[in-house]
Amino acid sequence: MSDNSGPAFPIKHIIKENGFIVSEINFQGLTKREWFAGMALQGMLAKPLEGERESSFECYAECSFRYADAMLAEGEK
Repeated sequence: MSDNSGPAFPIKHIIKENGFIVSEINFQGLTKREWFAGMALQGMLAKPLEGERESSFECYAECSFRYADAMLAEGEK
């Protein structure tokens, strides 16, 4: 899936000298999809299912992005 959710926390940094703008830097940071996935992963790891092993790391990663995709889809409605 392509991630066109846009930046979660964009920042514009303007550098001035003698009152004139000499440089602008745009920091895009995480996308909304990455942010939502991280928040979902944090919640899942706060209370993992009993009997989970290291082999479930891939499942946690995949599931966190599925939750993020669901959040983005719901937000587009």
